[in-house]
Amino acid sequence: MELQLRSGEQALVAYGSLLSVASMEKTLGRVYDGPWHLCRLRGWRRGWDVQMPKHPWKYRRGGEVITAAHVLYLNLREQADSHVNAAIFAVRDHELSQFDEREWIYRRQRVNSDLDGLRVIGGDAWTYVALDKFLWRRDSKPPEAIIRQSYLDILDGAHAELGADFKREYDETTDTAPSDLIVDDFR
Repeated sequence: MELQLRSGEQALVAYGSLLSVASMEKTLGRVYDGPWHLCRLRGWRRGWDVQMPKHPWKYRRGGEVITAAHVLYLNLREQADSHVNAAIFAVRDHELSQFDEREWIYRRQRVNSDLDGLRVIGGDAWTYVALDKFLWRRDSKPPEAIIRQSYLDILDGAHAELGADFKREYDETTDTAPSDLIVDDFR
């Protein structure tokens, strides 16, 4: 399969909340009407090891309102003999900065050569990988680090749209979210 980019376009590979078209469109600020393909990235594994500090999310424990020091999100890490299922879509060159701002705890990485079963023509394919300073390297319990239930809900919605086969492969290619870190969050 091929993804032919038009002049002034780049491809983004989505593996987390960007799998949700609604979430992606929120960043774009427009309805997305471009190509959308399922794909795989060879040599990567998805896990819960990037932490976002200085966030607006809170949760309740007992009668107390708590703001955790960090919120954990999905990340990709290189892992030989592994892959992740994902989706790929095209954005205009000037829209990349909107995604860079959204994904500020990550760096944008070119992944053209890691695509399995899909070739991007006319531009580059990018994904987001955690900046080293935001990698989570320790065991934590709330309130130090949490995983937002609302983020898991975004993922579940995207998986429902992408189908049972996608969800099954997602589960196989993703580290399990530590259940003791999941909280019902709010702003």
